[in-house]
Amino acid sequence: MVAPEADASPVVNIMGERVALGPLREEGRVTADDQVQIAQFVAAAVGSACGAAARRAVFTAVRHLPYATNAAADAATLVCLGRGNCLAKADLLTRGLWLLGCDARRVRWRYQLPIQPPEVGLLPSRDDIHTAVEVHIEGHWVLVDATHDPPLARGGFAISNWDGEHPTPPAYEPHGPIWREGVDEAAIAAALATIAAQYQGRAAAPEATAGVTYLSAFNAWLEQLRAGS
Repeated sequence: MVAPEADASPVVNIMGERVALGPLREEGRVTADDQVQIAQFVAAAVGSACGAAARRAVFTAVRHLPYATNAAADAATLVCLGRGNCLAKADLLTRGLWLLGCDARRVRWRYQLPIQPPEVGLLPSRDDIHTAVEVHIEGHWVLVDATHDPPLARGGFAISNWDGEHPTPPAYEPHGPIWREGVDEAAIAAALATIAAQYQGRAAAPEATAGVTYLSAFNAWLEQLRAGS
């Protein structure tokens, strides 16, 4: 429950503490309304839990939001729409951990898209960039990946459970190094540019619509998995 105060930042109760919602770090601009919506999401997930249990609760709440590559791409939109891609889920988990007082950061790496649906064969490459989270716990950076919601296990997707302390398996196996946002920006930009270049100069080719066709087929497949078909 948010309790606004005159001439002050909004305040939300998290783990029994009244937390003033100043800027959610400098990374990524969010509006005051966004901050409140994100904090309410975290507060509802955490309840009276604290420590590892609170971290686990936020992770589970984010993981349960349906993964979709044609929906939200940031935390605020994810809270609004209730579904989003790895960027959105990593952003929301990072901000949720910040609100719990944790030091957390987004990490990225190159991976291969799944071999299903068959429309992936229309793409010039299966190369893509995944985003997850690292959180600093007891002197160590721990990888946590809340990308896939549980029903997607039917399609062979990796579904993580987190105890709030130890690393989870990655949603997708890294192909190469893990890059930290804010540290390895040049490497991230170069990798994204390399992938984007594969799609350039194809405006007049049949492959021009391959990305749209694949995204539609991929997200339809995800919905079929959730429906149990």
